[in-house]
Amino acid sequence: MAKAKDKIEEFIWVCNGFFGIYMHSIWGFNLLKKSAEKTLLENKETKVPHMAFIPYDKSKAKIPDGLKVDDFLSKFMTVTKADDLRDQNEINAVNYNFIGQMLLVNIFQHWDERYRKLIATELGLNQMNDLKIDFFGDIRFLRQAIIHNKGIATSDMEKCKILKWFKHNERINISYENIMFIKNYIITELRKDCELLINKST
Repeated sequence: MAKAKDKIEEFIWVCNGFFGIYMHSIWGFNLLKKSAEKTLLENKETKVPHMAFIPYDKSKAKIPDGLKVDDFLSKFMTVTKADDLRDQNEINAVNYNFIGQMLLVNIFQHWDERYRKLIATELGLNQMNDLKIDFFGDIRFLRQAIIHNKGIATSDMEKCKILKWFKHNERINISYENIMFIKNYIITELRKDCELLINKST
């Protein structure tokens, strides 16, 4: 059973890496929002060029060999209206939702395609589907709606036991608060859920 605990801790460690990427992303969103707000406040151009690794000053852009400056900027530089850029990067707006959905999908993929089987084997279960945790059942329903139903909640949302956030036909907007709940659950409650399964197996 010690190996089962090790695999659980390894999965939590992997998820912590995902949460770190999420936090880095929303920090970047905040910087973009501040850039847009500064542009609006100073009443300069209403459009904001943005992509952190490409300076707006063409003379300072590091262009790959064989590619002209204008071609490079036209292909890789994004220009957005300042007010749109500000709104897209508001807390829990479109960018927060996108990165939150991708985090949720990645957590489930790693659980279902690797760690569920490994932990089930260590617990002596016949197959990975015998390892049932309500939390991941809920995430599976959310993932299916995000990937296969254009981000619209399906009727399966009514089956959720823990993540009771959305009703049938509602748009699935994964907020910062949702992600913090998922983070705290994985770090604390997941261990408890797995401990119960380990105790049943001994």
